[in-house]
Amino acid sequence: MLQGIRDNSQGWAAKVIIGVIVVVFVLGAVGVVGLGSPPPVGEVNGEEITEAQLQFISQQLLASIGAAASSLDQDLVEQIALNQQIAVVQQQQSAASPQQQLALAQQQQQLTIAQQQIVGAIAA
Repeated sequence: MLQGIRDNSQGWAAKVIIGVIVVVFVLGAVGVVGLGSPPPVGEVNGEEITEAQLQFISQQLLASIGAAASSLDQDLVEQIALNQQIAVVQQQQSAASPQQQLALAQQQQQLTIAQQQIVGAIAA
């Protein structure tokens, strides 16, 4: 039986079938691995905000909140993080000089403190 399979697998038809199977697996792997970029979660004046950026900001926000973070709704945290990232992108786009960059950093710090106070008030 195996000898019959081996003998019949030497023809061109078998090679075409195996080739098609290989192509299907390769294309399937490309879809699973995700070589394409995921869709952005937001866009500010043409600059995209990716899911990775949102997750990073969310994790920073949760780390800055501390113990109260476990009682917060994840959607609320992501919305706050997205709003913070939108504000940062808008300010970066409008800032040109080093003085403006310094003012941007100070505003960012104030925004983070304000958001922490909001989250603290919600958690309490």
